[in-house]
Amino acid sequence: MVSKGAAIGRSFRDSLAQALGGRNLPLVDLTGCFVGTTETPSKDTDLTVMGGSLIGGKGQRTMGPDENVAIMRRAYDAFNTGDLGTLTELFDESAVWHLPGRSPMADDYQSRDATLAYFGQLAQETGGTFRAELSHLTADGDDRVVGIQRSTADRNGKHLDVSDCIVFQLKDGRVTDGREHFEDLYAWDAFWA
Repeated sequence: MVSKGAAIGRSFRDSLAQALGGRNLPLVDLTGCFVGTTETPSKDTDLTVMGGSLIGGKGQRTMGPDENVAIMRRAYDAFNTGDLGTLTELFDESAVWHLPGRSPMADDYQSRDATLAYFGQLAQETGGTFRAELSHLTADGDDRVVGIQRSTADRNGKHLDVSDCIVFQLKDGRVTDGREHFEDLYAWDAFWA
């Protein structure tokens, strides 16, 4: 089943390619970061991005800081819209997610599937109200991005509103590690108790 977001994105890309007379041109977001092309890439296609880094295909090299920030912005958008296809694309199969604390959610999730199952549990336990409201994304070197966010949700008559940050480790344009850090871990734990 194709997500609504994926269908809209494909429709936009197809419309743009048609308007451009079938020419394959790079697409950039409002910050100037590469986000795709008007051509639907195949598994074996090499895509050149800002700074000459490559993603996809056989010529993979390490992404630069700007590309990694753009990737994480896509990941936040996908998380908040429930776009599992994009999250699957952006997380490495061996990704590990570290959630501190004493709540039933606290754990080291040891794979992409386990991490995505945890994300699904956040949505399920909060009736779909959980949001990661991104305040700021910044690169820390070539392979690390820090996301500063506000996590909000409602559950069993309780309201969650905590500031936190996540340190993301990336390799070849995919998340390999995520470590959450909370301003008020006690409030986070109490919400899930």
